[in-house]
Amino acid sequence: MDLSLLRPSKPSGTVPHVAFVTVLRGEHVQGDGGPYRQLFQDISAELQPDKVKREASAEKLLGLLVPSPNQIDNEQIGKDRFVLNSRRNSAKDIGHYYFLGILMGICIRTGVCLPIDLPRSVWKKLVGQNITMEDILEVEVRFVK
Repeated sequence: MDLSLLRPSKPSGTVPHVAFVTVLRGEHVQGDGGPYRQLFQDISAELQPDKVKREASAEKLLGLLVPSPNQIDNEQIGKDRFVLNSRRNSAKDIGHYYFLGILMGICIRTGVCLPIDLPRSVWKKLVGQNITMEDILEVEVRFVK
């Protein structure tokens, strides 16, 4: 589809600002805003599964994000962070990362939260800032030591 269709003008009044209409069949939800926000919550949960879900259904997941080394080692710093999976580098995977970027842009434009627990270093690279040793510490204490 033409990506410009995902950049609608902000409506006036109290109409929710959405990039597309979300329909959750079988759910008793009214309006456009609730299902729209819920979709992004669900996407986030599927991108960052907890350990139990990961073990039970690993083959069903995209695997774009993986637990950070600090999360695996249960470090105090950054133990809730996920990092990009460096093993996901096929053309199809790159397309998935591109689509994730589109979703992030949609969220920024429409004011919806996409709660992805990425470390500061990822966000800094997205906005062109330099990464510091403190940023690396948030991901991998073992490496810094």
